[in-house]
Amino acid sequence: MTTSTLSVPMTEVAESLGISRGTAYSAIKSNDIPHLHIRGRIIVAREQLNNLLKGKWENVSPCIRCKEESY
Repeated sequence: MTTSTLSVPMTEVAESLGISRGTAYSAIKSNDIPHLHIRGRIIVAREQLNNLLKGKWENVSPCIRCKEESY
């Protein structure tokens, strides 16, 4: 995977945070990891993940779609 891609695979998200994939999905559902939903997929933007790792991301509003779905 090149660092020029705009999105980060969930395994890389989990590895970057030092957590399991399951914990990463739980953190997404509780809106602790910034993400988007596109055609049934969860997308984590590389820039947003980097900001999260630098402590520059604030948990602003709950994801309505995550409240409706279960993983």
